[in-house]
Amino acid sequence: SHVRPGQRVLVMGAGTGAIPDLVARWTGPHGGVVALEHDHESVRFARRRYAPPSTSLERGGPELLAGELPGAFDAVIVDQTYLFACESASTAGDEIWRVVTEPGKVIHMGGGGDHPASAPRVPEDIAVRCERVETPHGTVPISVLSRIPEDPDRL
Repeated sequence: SHVRPGQRVLVMGAGTGAIPDLVARWTGPHGGVVALEHDHESVRFARRRYAPPSTSLERGGPELLAGELPGAFDAVIVDQTYLFACESASTAGDEIWRVVTEPGKVIHMGGGGDHPASAPRVPEDIAVRCERVETPHGTVPISVLSRIPEDPDRL
């Protein structure tokens, strides 16, 4: 699994809350989930329907991450439709790579191919390994970009 118990995970594109709720189950009581969504009504619905104690559902874009320390999240799950709605997909991508730890994972839902052009741009100074996750026909394609640490002893 790409998300494990005890991890801190950022979900960019929370929608109506089903994905953050599922991720909160994976991370368990000792993990944490921060979920961002642009749409106010979706956030309101998600807060009413799902209320895991270790999950924070927030309305807004990547600018909300300004207070997070670099490497604050073990994984970032990002939905392509969320990126399209960002004022600047480039800025969103920079924030994604700033807040994911080393080694950490960026799980991109949407796009296609082994390294979709629509996935968050990887800065030149960050090494990643890309893996395409097999999904049932007709479902959203998923790519996992694993951040490779500069210091191999950190693995």
